[in-house]
Amino acid sequence: MEPEEALVLFSKRFDNWQDLEEEEKGVVERILDSMDHLPLAVVGSAAFMAENGTSPSTYWSIFQKNDKRTKELLSEQFCDIQREVDMTESILGTYFITFDRITEQMPLMEKLLGLIAFLDRQNIPEELLTHSGVEGMDDSLKFCQAIGKLLRFSLVTEVKLEGATLYELHRLVQLSIQTYLSMEQASQGRATGLRTVSRLFPEYEYKRRSVCAAYMSHALVLTKDSTDTTAEDLVYRMGRHYFQMGSYNNAEIQARQCIVLREAGKMRDLEGVNSRVALLGAARLYQGRFKEAEVIFRKVLKDVENNSGLDHPNTSWVVNSLAVALREQARYEESEVLNRRAMEGYEKCFGFNHSNTLMASQNLARVLLVRGRYEESEVMNRRTLEGYEKCFGSNHPNTLLASQDLAQVLLVRGRCDESEAMGRRALEVFEKCLGSDHPDTLRAVDNLALVLREQGRYDESE
Repeated sequence: MEPEEALVLFSKRFDNWQDLEEEEKGVVERILDSMDHLPLAVVGSAAFMAENGTSPSTYWSIFQKNDKRTKELLSEQFCDIQREVDMTESILGTYFITFDRITEQMPLMEKLLGLIAFLDRQNIPEELLTHSGVEGMDDSLKFCQAIGKLLRFSLVTEVKLEGATLYELHRLVQLSIQTYLSMEQASQGRATGLRTVSRLFPEYEYKRRSVCAAYMSHALVLTKDSTDTTAEDLVYRMGRHYFQMGSYNNAEIQARQCIVLREAGKMRDLEGVNSRVALLGAARLYQGRFKEAEVIFRKVLKDVENNSGLDHPNTSWVVNSLAVALREQARYEESEVLNRRAMEGYEKCFGFNHSNTLMASQNLARVLLVRGRYEESEVMNRRTLEGYEKCFGSNHPNTLLASQDLAQVLLVRGRCDESEAMGRRALEVFEKCLGSDHPDTLRAVDNLALVLREQGRYDESE
């Protein structure tokens, strides 16, 4: 800001501005000059003085001592911070004064600062803080006092979104906290954040996808370039979430990081290794890299057969995935053989109306369709659809995918009206469940366009 603008901003945030003597106002100008008139620092200093009843001259004396300490602490690392954001030692000194005061008043704030410094700085769910294990944060009164202190000092802002409370902090504030903390405090803060997000990040289920999404940005920040092997399970769950949401490139990145972390931690349990490699293969499959996926699945299948046996559910899962990779390469006969093996293996373990068995029967029906055996495919599709409806209900994504497959069979059998009705319903629910850009939603759009084309409704189809 221009000096005059900064002074106006300060006066609005400092309640007793009109009562200040001219000498004190002159001290304020010196303080603001030292901060390069950066609005965020101006607001921070005004908040400090208002909160603590501190006069500008008292603040200036603290500031000068603290500014010296800031320079001593920063030494060479300050150059790195300056490259990332336009920040001077004096601006950092402004925040160091504030951090000193609030940690003196509330010792637990030190741990809370350490936590928020290493999360994503935006959209921090209140539950992430209250369930962090930081002392006192699970006590509603202590939490209100702590977060109230941060809000009053303008260190964080509060956002209400769809009934949820979220907190945000400016990048400059976050960098200041990171600089302020000792190496030990920073390490503890990261560990607390990782532990908390790992505990709160659920296994993917489509009804809980919004919970996964709420914690994803924080999980990404905490696990980026991490060598901490305790992060491995969280990274795997992130990869599965990305995969289920159709973000296959991101799923591949997480799968690769899992493999690296497992190797670094010498985590040799075969089932864990194979599940991570299989996730990588699944990502490749849905990226359209079918040959690469086949190579991965064949290797995993060999390991799983040796470790778990021919009829184990893990084996059937890999067999089913390999069958899909072969089908996408137009090797339909091989794919059908493997699909039948997977379906029989699952049925032997779980019965027909289990989700895994139904997945295999669905893939078998798809192979029968591309092989021109429409009647068999329709029978298998109807059986699969009924099974999914029993398992999950009519609005579950798996049920809708099965109805989509049946609609395709009805289309090639010339029953366009039935196919259109089924396709429209599936599309409507997909958009509500998964959003308009999910691959399954787009597949439903594409299938409906094909039905309209077959009916001669070319404008609608286009």
